[in-house]
Amino acid sequence: MTHIFDRFKGEQAARSAEFMGFDEYLNLCKSNKLAYATAAERMLSAIGEPQLVDTSKEPRLSRIFLNRTVRKYPAFNDFFGMEEAIERIVGYFKHSAQGLEERKQILYLLGPVGGGKSSLAERLKELMQKFPIYVLADKDNNLSPVFETPLNLFDPSIYASDLEKEYGIEKRYISGIASPWAIKRLKESADRLLLDVPCSGLGVLRRNPDTKWKLSPESIQKVQETQQEILQSYPSMLKKGGQLVYATCSVLPSENEEQIKKFLASEAGKDFELLEDRKVLAQESGFDGFYIARLLKK
Repeated sequence: MTHIFDRFKGEQAARSAEFMGFDEYLNLCKSNKLAYATAAERMLSAIGEPQLVDTSKEPRLSRIFLNRTVRKYPAFNDFFGMEEAIERIVGYFKHSAQGLEERKQILYLLGPVGGGKSSLAERLKELMQKFPIYVLADKDNNLSPVFETPLNLFDPSIYASDLEKEYGIEKRYISGIASPWAIKRLKESADRLLLDVPCSGLGVLRRNPDTKWKLSPESIQKVQETQQEILQSYPSMLKKGGQLVYATCSVLPSENEEQIKKFLASEAGKDFELLEDRKVLAQESGFDGFYIARLLKK
């Protein structure tokens, strides 16, 4: 009997969960903001926009609501006489969605079965399941025990502007705090790793000549620090025998060869060796300038 029950649970879980790649998820984020919305934002979407009811125009409602205009929410159309309580609940979720104090509090509804509070609680449970949530899963399709968003893997100081530009994801959704579960599973999980790092962009001056006016010694120094931070962090994701490719669209040695030398001399790079590297200059190739290095994890 236990075996049948376990199989049944597995089949039910398979029906209720779908798995997708990271690219698929990010592309979904472009068209569907609920793919990365907070729990409070998903709840507000499920509740819907209210219909304003002018009670002064209806004698019966006028006596009950003293001629006030009340809001009637689609998700609670069959709840009568509870408009004020529902409005307070909606206000709680609105403040929580804005990141105010309510996001740290608990909405507590308790009452006898069939009563107003318990009925509201049951409706909220139904609404919470109206839209799917997207959480991290490992290669064996085991979900993160804390149901964390895939966006937690991104460092906001490095990727926030790119995520907003390419996928419309605002910086406030990117915490950069991955759980120990996620970090453990990322370590030594990849056979190949491409680090197309932020850079000064000096290799594409022929296409973007205004770039040189936007740069300063301070901004170049900052991007070099970011490049080294990436090199110090992400190569741990590679398995032994895996290969790492480091690429920039810059021709500065300080962003390219010197960064690789610094990495190889560090604790994080002690297990790597440089297989080959190449710098392409725009005046020689007729195309953009860039640098690329291929390293092997021993």
